[in-house]
Formats: sequence, structure tokens, C-alpha cells
Amino acid sequence: MSVYAHTFKYEDGRPAPESEWEPLFTPFGDGVDQCQQQNCEKCRRLDRDHGHLNKVAYWSAKFACEMFPPGSAEAAAACDWGYLAGLWHDLGKFAPEWQKYLAAKMDIHASDSTGRIDHSTAGAKFANKLKPLGELLAYVIAGHHAGLACGTTLFNERLVNRKIADWQGEAESAGVPLSLPIPLPPLKRPDANSTDLAFMVRYFYSCLVDADFLATEAFMNPTQSKNRSVWPADLLDRMIETLEKYLETRFGQSEST
Repeated sequence: MSVYAHTFKYEDGRPAPESEWEPLFTPFGDGVDQCQQQNCEKCRRLDRDHGHLNKVAYWSAKFACEMFPPGSAEAAAACDWGYLAGLWHDLGKFAPEWQKYLAAKMDIHASDSTGRIDHSTAGAKFANKLKPLGELLAYVIAGHHAGLACGTTLFNERLVNRKIADWQGEAESAGVPLSLPIPLPPLKRPDANSTDLAFMVRYFYSCLVDADFLATEAFMNPTQSKNRSVWPADLLDRMIETLEKYLETRFGQSEST
């Protein structure tokens, strides 16, 4: 059975056929129709017929690692954290109940009272079991639509009491990696503390939310997606150079230390 992340409607309001819906996951491999993981051109281009989880994982990892020096251990760890957040953020969509809900939304004869089905708690519950670091990923995944939750509410109520539909069998059949290790977080300063850890969680959360939004927009609203500005790759270097020139002109060159 095919599993989907999103449906869409044409500009005239007609629902698109199932063959044009966005797949939830594309298996990894070397074939033309498979995903090349972190070197995947289809993920980079946000291709419509490529898996949503794949694309979000790719871009979340890319955003995460670019905060650190290229080639550093911190960049590699951040890349893995971003990738896992993206790969597992929509695991709940594998549930057959969620797939029925998705299809019902496209049926013009279906009742509007079908209600919403939670799909973000599944990935958070899964990550939370991977103690102790998985709890941090649980924060990120649980909040990718609603915002970062209060820890007391998340871990003592939502992840304990909220019932979710079974998704794991379908995800395993689709080939989603569920046994990938979570590396140590990219916090190696000896004075790193809980504030630094909280900032890191917010950073990965931002990476996931941005990646998810851009991937969803590219599928649901390709015209708007194509009209987005493409920033030069050296933009930050140019901004730093401009700032340094300004500071030198305004305050004079600082003495070397």
C-alpha cells in the first residue's frame, strides 16, 4: 500500500488524483527512484515525487550542520541530529488511520467532521524511548507544528497518556531506519550548561520547522516556492566582511590580542 504525506488540489479546486500525491518516504539505495540520503539531488531539489521525510531530513541536517565549522566533529553531530529529527518527525503518518483521514479530506463527498488526527506525537514517543538523548529529540519533534511544549506537560501527560494509532509496522515495511544511533550533542565546551542545552534544542527545532515548511510549500504551493529568493552561498562571509569594515571605520582597528 502506498503511503502519502500530503495531497493537493489544482488551482480550479479539483482534487488531484492519488498518483500525484506526495509520498511519505522513499527507500534508500542507489537506484534512480531511490534516495541517496545526505547526497540526494532529489532531496536538494525538493522533487514532488520524492519522499517528504527524506526531503525534510536532508534540509534539516543541512541547516543544522552549517552553524559549525565545515568538517568538524560538531558539524557532523549536528548533521545527524537534524537528519534524525527530519526523518522521524512525521512517523505518525504511517498509521493506516491517518492515511484514511488524508484520503477523506480529498473526497468531496466526505463529511467535514472527520476531525484532526495527531501525527506528531508518534515520532516524539518513539524518540523519547531512546534514553537519555532521545528526550531532546522528542521536544523537537513534538513541537514541529504546535511549538515547543512545556516539559512537564510533554513528558508527564502528552507522551504518557495520549493514545496514538499503530504506525511502526508500516514504517518498518517502508524501510524507514528506526535503529539509527543518536550521537552526543555538539556541546563540548567545559562550561556548557542547561542554558546551552536549551539553546541547542531550540536551534534544532528551528532547523526542523524551516525544513518542513519549505518542503511542504514546494509540494503544496510550487509557484510561491519558486519565487523565494535564493541567497548567495557566501552571504554570511560577505555580511561579516561588511560588518568588520564598518567597525574599523567607526571605531578604528582593534589591537591584536
